[in-house]
Amino acid sequence: IESRIKESAPHSIKFLYCGNCGYVIEVIEAIAVIETVFSGQFSYCIYDDTTPSGNGRLVCTVYKGQKNDHGEGVMIHSKASSGQYIAADYPTFLALLEDALN
Repeated sequence: IESRIKESAPHSIKFLYCGNCGYVIEVIEAIAVIETVFSGQFSYCIYDDTTPSGNGRLVCTVYKGQKNDHGEGVMIHSKASSGQYIAADYPTFLALLEDALN
């Protein structure tokens, strides 16, 4: 999966995930859900963390007003912190995403 930069999108989201863990599916599904609610509002910066410390990593960070993942973002999901996948609670994930934009 590759990053998807949309010039017209006012914000961006960075996904950092463990590819060896199969989390790319989590990222693809999360983007599909985001696009149903926030169509065209985000560019997506997507990174497969292949470092040894990235094992099990699934992190989502929002960059309000940024077309890429530079600057200060707001982390809205961490599998390490929450103990769950994004898909386990889409309503909370989307609420956190909306909060990050306000």
